[in-house]
Amino acid sequence: TALVTLTDNITNESNEYVVSFGTRAVSDEFSGKIPGRQWNWIREDNAGWNLTGTPGWLEITMEKGDIQGSKNDAKNILLQDANTDWTAETAMRVSKRLTIPGQNTGIVAYQDDDNFVKLVYNNTLKGFMGIGDYIELIYEKDGASYSAANFRVTSLPPENIPVSLKLVKKGSIYTAYYNIDGKGYQLLGSTDVVLRDVRAGLLACIASDSGSAGSLVSMIMGAGGVQDQKNIVKFDYFRINSSGLTF
Repeated sequence: TALVTLTDNITNESNEYVVSFGTRAVSDEFSGKIPGRQWNWIREDNAGWNLTGTPGWLEITMEKGDIQGSKNDAKNILLQDANTDWTAETAMRVSKRLTIPGQNTGIVAYQDDDNFVKLVYNNTLKGFMGIGDYIELIYEKDGASYSAANFRVTSLPPENIPVSLKLVKKGSIYTAYYNIDGKGYQLLGSTDVVLRDVRAGLLACIASDSGSAGSLVSMIMGAGGVQDQKNIVKFDYFRINSSGLTF
């Protein structure tokens, strides 16, 4: 990725632009015993994932750790090179309702642990709206994270929760969609974030940063042992279609 900064010498106004060079991303239906050759793991824990528990599905166990916050210790983030424009989709089943603040799972566009965009189903605290289940578009730039868009989800089943997510990248614009009722995708929102050398993929984790809102709420509520709950997320597929010029 080439980063171009243009500055007006009179007003000192500046803007950043990126020119990205990349190869075509590759979809995966998770029909084999291991992920395809296009994938790489970040902080792989072999005991925390498998493709044999439910054939045709990638299972990742939520473990303590996240990339949102200061610790940057999330395990089993599955990524591939995706440094072009693209549309990525996944359909997943979450074994149980997310009841622990900080639990989150979904699609991530990743530069590094401090610069990313993620579209997730999560449990979090939202001001007067309280703690609950959300579909949320989150971005982090130089270690500071922000919520770009969120939607509170209600009337979910207690187990085997179906969630489909779609994230569209066009330059530095990331647009998020979700489907939780089988009636088709709904627009969640978009954000403008400059990321370099982007990789895209999947994550499932539980925030463990003691400075995060989720962990603070858990301590206040006396979550204690409940914090050890480990949901299993099953991903049916990761489909990604590159656009623009690819090699």
